[in-house]
Amino acid sequence: MDKRGPFPNDPPQAHTPIPYICAPHDDAPLLIADELEEFQTSGLRAQCSPIRIGHPDREFGAWMLAPHSTPLPALKPQSAFNCWEMIFYAGARRHLLDPDTFDDLMPWMDRSLPGPTWSRKLRDSLLPHTKQHFIPGDHSSPRPQRGDLMVWGDAEHVAMATGETVRGSPEVFSFWPHYADPARYPPEALVTYDDLTLRWTMPVQRVPVDELNSFWTEDGLSPPEILFGRGPW
Repeated sequence: MDKRGPFPNDPPQAHTPIPYICAPHDDAPLLIADELEEFQTSGLRAQCSPIRIGHPDREFGAWMLAPHSTPLPALKPQSAFNCWEMIFYAGARRHLLDPDTFDDLMPWMDRSLPGPTWSRKLRDSLLPHTKQHFIPGDHSSPRPQRGDLMVWGDAEHVAMATGETVRGSPEVFSFWPHYADPARYPPEALVTYDDLTLRWTMPVQRVPVDELNSFWTEDGLSPPEILFGRGPW
């Protein structure tokens, strides 16, 4: 079995939870980016859900809030994640995060906070080191490196830089928007919508920042400011 955990073609026994041991690493950003690329190229899918991690159907959220390290839940189409949780899950698959380290990074996460305060604390927790502004269309603007987190506004969206550019725009690994390019993924990995759960099931995608920003501009809105830097690892 791949040391990073089960993938779609793994034998059935590969989906059995394995004991979890955390081993932080200086190259964590690159290792997490590599894991997200594995997700993207394999077409692994999960449900995109913006609900906070304490919701009972969020297995990974429950794992992050557990009082001690427990086996990491398998990634499956029924798993529910938001955009930044998927990045943290990739870190957990690489044994770079566990519930104890998560509690050190975000001790306030399971407490009741007003929405705006919660979002700002999340943004600041995601980028605890040096932050830089990325200004779309400004070729003199600093550019993210592979493994940098990119955060839109008060964590309205979070993605991880691939280190590549597309038509001059930085590309990111993103668990959003709700579509997938059929040329990039096998048919079974395409996006689907569940009328019962009201959720999209989709893969991690490689998307240029300009394309993500278009989801705001198409609605007549200005995209939020974008900060980037090393994540909390």
